[in-house]
Amino acid sequence: MLGFPRVRAKEEFPGQLIHLPFWEFEVDITYRTDDAKQRARAMQSGLNRVFIAAFKMHSFAAYGNISLMITQRIPEIHTTGDHCFISGCRKPDSQAGELIETLVLAIIDRKVDVTGLDIQITVTDSRLLAVPFYLDGDLLRDGVIGEKYRTHAIDDLPGYLDMMRENADFTAGS
Repeated sequence: MLGFPRVRAKEEFPGQLIHLPFWEFEVDITYRTDDAKQRARAMQSGLNRVFIAAFKMHSFAAYGNISLMITQRIPEIHTTGDHCFISGCRKPDSQAGELIETLVLAIIDRKVDVTGLDIQITVTDSRLLAVPFYLDGDLLRDGVIGEKYRTHAIDDLPGYLDMMRENADFTAGS
């Protein structure tokens, strides 16, 4: 297990504070299209970072896409300066590239039709972050953008919480 920077919560919410692992990818995006207006609108997204959950999730259609929500709404990441230990998170693999492209296209598509838009994404840096969440019954609320999610969205959350409890350094106040 390795120590990773904790992200500072923007606000606190009721429930138990836990930290869930997210990969942060810094990206450089090149847009190619014959339509100058389409290219200009796509570039307005200002997208230079993508966040991918480093844990298994159930159906995005049923529970929402935590990675998409955080990527499109997070203005800045501030870490606390201390580290916590994360066990059981998945490593970025070949799927990470596909997930990054999917998230980028979903965000850009909200501003401009992406039909005929060719994008090239280069990952320039990556790091694993411990993002604060508040567990309150069957709801999780992230401490960065304040969005609520159902705990059912995360595969084997009880097993994941057990791993966190075994490592007292993982949870706040330990």
